[in-house]
Amino acid sequence: MTKLLHITGCKNAGKTRTVEVLLPLLADRHVSVGTLKYAERDHFDWERPGTDTDRHRLAGSRQVGILGEHSHAFGAGRSLRDIPLADILRMYYSPLDLVLIEGFHDAEGPRIEVQRTGYTDRRIGEDEGCLATYGDRILARGVPHFAFGAEPDLVSHIMSALELP
Repeated sequence: MTKLLHITGCKNAGKTRTVEVLLPLLADRHVSVGTLKYAERDHFDWERPGTDTDRHRLAGSRQVGILGEHSHAFGAGRSLRDIPLADILRMYYSPLDLVLIEGFHDAEGPRIEVQRTGYTDRRIGEDEGCLATYGDRILARGVPHFAFGAEPDLVSHIMSALELP
């Protein structure tokens, strides 16, 4: 069964960078990983070089998706509020071991909160479900913290917490 891990944080805290760093480290451990990005607006050009989704693809995501309020990478014309996230994940990501979901701040499930000096000004979500914080230690939670540069340790923690093979 595909596991989910949310990558959350304030704007420009480093969520996409975190995804880019985690993808090859997880692949080195034979974990097949896809990514799903939340877009604040519907008018996105998700294949343009330099976009977050392009960066996901270049970092090794085996399935890349993007969801806006009414548009998504798999089609358009229907409100995403009518399509449960679980259904989208089942349709497009079921053969994978893990999906890194970037930007769905209010979604339930395990998550890593990215913190960065100058950008993090509040906690994203409740303590429940937070597996770890990553980056600069700004807002303490009762979970392990991994500094920038400790990505192999973070991946080990993720693998253990999510019971990945």
